[in-house]
Parts: sequence; structure tokens; C-alpha cells
Amino acid sequence: MGILEAKARERGTVMIISHKEMKSWFRETITVEVKEGRSYVV
Repeated sequence: MGILEAKARERGTVMIISHKEMKSWFRETITVEVKEGRSYVV
């Protein structure tokens, strides 16, 4: 994850959007669920 850490330091935030389970790769995560056509942070 060296490249992502470098980009995060350079830009402040890097967001990765994935349908795969990747929580173990990152220190901070959010989860978004879609219900009835609306997206929610859970």
C-alpha cells in the first residue's frame, strides 16, 4: 500500500471504492449500503 499512503500524504485523502472486502488493508474505512435506490453510510 506504499503508493496509496504516499498519495494520501500528498493529497490528504485517498478513497478506494470496491465491491470486495478490503478492510484489513486500511486503517480507516466507511461502508455504504444502497437501500431502495438511496445510498447510506453505515
